[in-house]
Amino acid sequence: MLLQFAFKNYKSFRDEATLDLTVAEPNETLENELDADAEQGRYVARNGEKVLRAAAIYGANGGGKSNVVNAFQAMRWCVLRSFGFGDDRADNFAQTPDFPRPFLFDTENKNRPTEFEVYFLAPDVPDKVYNYGFTIGRDGVGEEWFNVKNAAKNERFRRVFYRNTETGELKFSRFTEAAKANIQSALRKETLVVSLGVKLNVKPLKVVWDFFAAVDVLCFGSPLMNLILSKTFATLAEDEEPDAFFGEITPFIQKFDSSIVRVKYEIKDDGEGGQKVRLFAGHKTQDSDELTYLPFQEESDGTQKMLALYPYLRQVFDRGALLFVDELNARLHPLLQRSILTSFLDPEQNPNGAQLVFTTHEPWLLDCGLLRRDEIWFVQKGDFGASTLYSLAEFDENGDRPNYQEDYLLGKYGAIPRLTALRSGDAKESNDER
Repeated sequence: MLLQFAFKNYKSFRDEATLDLTVAEPNETLENELDADAEQGRYVARNGEKVLRAAAIYGANGGGKSNVVNAFQAMRWCVLRSFGFGDDRADNFAQTPDFPRPFLFDTENKNRPTEFEVYFLAPDVPDKVYNYGFTIGRDGVGEEWFNVKNAAKNERFRRVFYRNTETGELKFSRFTEAAKANIQSALRKETLVVSLGVKLNVKPLKVVWDFFAAVDVLCFGSPLMNLILSKTFATLAEDEEPDAFFGEITPFIQKFDSSIVRVKYEIKDDGEGGQKVRLFAGHKTQDSDELTYLPFQEESDGTQKMLALYPYLRQVFDRGALLFVDELNARLHPLLQRSILTSFLDPEQNPNGAQLVFTTHEPWLLDCGLLRRDEIWFVQKGDFGASTLYSLAEFDENGDRPNYQEDYLLGKYGAIPRLTALRSGDAKESNDER
């Protein structure tokens, strides 16, 4: 489970930003809310931490809220892929599309590295809390660190390893001499110790790799989602019994589209050594008992989106993992969004502690009774292009509980568009001047 994610000098975020998924410290405005939530299981008490199940991020278009999701994806990409940065492409590793981009709107920061750090819990590892982070830029990795503590013993974090490429420092704790030698001989400045170490089968580092490998990051505002969907289904069809997997899809689809009474599939060779999966939705026929099947590409965007989400929800809930979704509200009815969110917040539906972090424009979620104040986040962009991230829990409440939706739309919390009047006369005057 993710406890905290911090990053700095990434795209629109010049200064450090921290997304905190632990329960906010009790105060006068949160105390009653915490007591009630503890009874309902709204947070997970594990390894000495109180961990939230969800976080919603609001902000204006272009304000930088998607960059919170992108930042985590960039950190994940570096962990899972940097072992390849030291090959023949080493000179161009910083030019790859997924490589972290710094804040570009001042000369000082665009030449500095990007910083990432997480605190997390590992599944089935009692009492341990982990801390991992690194800095990376065009010249490679600057620093990298991995620490762990035993919360049951109330101990401080102790070092697993620390690396500083500027000073040449590389210190390990509780590693075998063979593991140290293998890492030191193969490590390049472009490669993370964790990424290389897992490839060399250094077991103490696998917990970091496994945490990031279990995370899914989706953007439902992307037109590439159907391509991702087809590849996901093809992979699942290869990994397990297709009839069992696809048999689960029909009841899932019927929860939000009752007109579909059956789902069937076809698996064919794609001509490139892989498999291609085609799904068909069966609908009742008005004058016959036979079903009429339509390719899923002909169903509504919302139905296709929910279908795309299914395998990710299935995996995340089974593993108790983390799911990032950018633009969860895109092409989805509000009640479907509510259903997805409820499935994460309900401990009976989510017994393994899966987490959902999503961006949205839906203000009704602020007052629907689902989200706590420390599960609501805002991103505001300043005059010089720098974004900041902050929580609704940072705002004091005086008297009765406010109407969060109304206050947000009125600008009390920021993170809304700066609007100017759009007048048809402006365009006419511009055309007349030509």
